[in-house]
Amino acid sequence: MGILDEKDLEKQDQVLLRLLKHAGAARARPALKSKSALLRFALADKKTTSSSLRMSLPERIGKMHSTRDGSYKIPVPEAVFLQSIDYLKATTR
Repeated sequence: MGILDEKDLEKQDQVLLRLLKHAGAARARPALKSKSALLRFALADKKTTSSSLRMSLPERIGKMHSTRDGSYKIPVPEAVFLQSIDYLKATTR
């Protein structure tokens, strides 16, 4: 979505991979099998309003992105959310 720059994305990926390695990536993978189940779970989140997916997203390491009114509930198109699951799967292989 153009919020997090490439350098911070790479750092975030490295941290994620280290966490998964220590937690046991095999335990994390079953949850990634059903994108539709993850989408339903995300739509049930308290930030979601009127069936519109909203998420807190990092702007850079240590800072969350906010809207002009100061909200951290950033609208995320469902297609982008689903693409992020594919990215996560590819990154954690």
